[in-house]
Amino acid sequence: MRDKRGRRVSTSAYLAAACVLAAVIAAAYLLPTPRRMSLRSYFGITGDSEVGITAGGSLSGTLGRVIGGRIYLDYESVTKYVTRALYYDDSESVLITTAPGKIGTLDLSGGTSPGEEAEFLDGVLYISLDYLRSETGVYAETYEDPVRVRVETDETFERAEVRKNTAVREGPGKKRKIIAKLGKGGSVRCADDGDGTWTKVITEDGLIGYCASGSLGERTPGGAPMAETKGYAFEKHPLGEPVNMVFHQTDNQASNDALSAMTAGMSGVNVIAPTWFYLDSAGGDVRDVTSASYVQTAHDAGMQVWAVWNDFDGNVASTEDTLAFLGNYSARMRAEEAVVASLAACGADGLNLDFELVREAGAPAFIEFVREIAARLDGTGLVLSVDNYVPTFTRYMDRGEQAKAADYIVTMCYDEHTQGSAEAGSVSSLPFVENGIRATMEQVPAGQVIAALPFFSRFWTVTGGSEITSRAVGMNEAVRLTEEYGMAVSWDEKTGQNYAEGKEGDILRQIWLEDGQSVREKLTAVRSAGCAGYAWWKLGLEAGDIWGVISN
Repeated sequence: MRDKRGRRVSTSAYLAAACVLAAVIAAAYLLPTPRRMSLRSYFGITGDSEVGITAGGSLSGTLGRVIGGRIYLDYESVTKYVTRALYYDDSESVLITTAPGKIGTLDLSGGTSPGEEAEFLDGVLYISLDYLRSETGVYAETYEDPVRVRVETDETFERAEVRKNTAVREGPGKKRKIIAKLGKGGSVRCADDGDGTWTKVITEDGLIGYCASGSLGERTPGGAPMAETKGYAFEKHPLGEPVNMVFHQTDNQASNDALSAMTAGMSGVNVIAPTWFYLDSAGGDVRDVTSASYVQTAHDAGMQVWAVWNDFDGNVASTEDTLAFLGNYSARMRAEEAVVASLAACGADGLNLDFELVREAGAPAFIEFVREIAARLDGTGLVLSVDNYVPTFTRYMDRGEQAKAADYIVTMCYDEHTQGSAEAGSVSSLPFVENGIRATMEQVPAGQVIAALPFFSRFWTVTGGSEITSRAVGMNEAVRLTEEYGMAVSWDEKTGQNYAEGKEGDILRQIWLEDGQSVREKLTAVRSAGCAGYAWWKLGLEAGDIWGVISN
């Protein structure tokens, strides 16, 4: 073999050179990259006044600022990654902080608060780190070169010892750049379960990256230094026994006075929830039908009273009105003060929020509403519960944040099919209940979840195969209708209910029955999930024998 100049070259020399080249390429592919990523690049810092932010296991996508020598964090990052204990109400340009027994405000109508705790810069709201620490209990450490903030948000996590010197990389893979190096004997916080090769970790100075799983030792429980936040956590008021609550729809004193007659055959209930407060205007007017004598009657029967406040039975009955109310600071304050004062006056034991007209745009304001009420109820011993549709319908409601302020989250496991549904179906099939509870518990501890179940069904009429109408009927009325129309009844395994249907000409009548059998199935599911208890909608729709089923 000859080279390009005609000189003879041995084949073995070519092979040796090829092997060396292959080895170099293989080494370049197999060996970890030694390249470092600067922390300015890691955070995306380009200006001298910008501040990097890490919170818990997340790297903020936005940057804080150094303003007048003080560190400020942007409002979006704070509410997304750090805490929901503050809320900017643009209706009156006020920044609100909530903590047990305390609602604080900062006037930002001039673009900055009087003490410069918060201000707008280039249209972005920034809050000083000092203010966050003092008003919300946020635990944060600051570092230099570049200026950055590590905020701790979790009280419990797993920690692992570093068994050998290793690198923390920007992503899972040995070709990803190095953001930090760890020495043997140190420790890191584990931010995920790992994939067997790489584990997401958080370093002592808050950098978030990945290191080889084999470089870490056994995991042990770790605790964050969050002593400062303890005074800002809302105290819980569990009932001390499984909750068995029934809603009582009442809107005047006459229906209040009928309590004894309505509950004459009832057993096993330890909480009754009368519908006593109705939102009457977007400006914060509340219609109030509370009754001290009702409370006394309930207490004499061994029941607590959790008064219901809803947004659909008063003069306010639209999503637009509810959004207008929730988005107005003065309206909320006015209504909250009136309701809390009335609860104290009548001697009620708790408040149940049943706001069902909240759409996604109003969810942040609703969370603030829940926090404000919790702050006002602090120290009173009153129980706060919040009703939610199943997450399938309202995933935007942030039940986890609700649960931080409220004592119980009530999941309304009904309205699977409603009057406006395109097809006939069950109000509350067993899978619907099970899935609703399971999805709620992805955000809320089981000990705070109450499953609300129906005492009603829907009587469906399908005409000509396409025209569908329905109406809600109680347990006794449903049975009467099956008999009146000669409807055949059989057990439906799929829904966990007795199903009845009957046909007359081109009219098909259908009912998925709520009865003793369906209630037993649902009770078993709720108990198996470890829920805090049950709630029932509503008193007066139940069959006489259902209380025995529930009690047993």
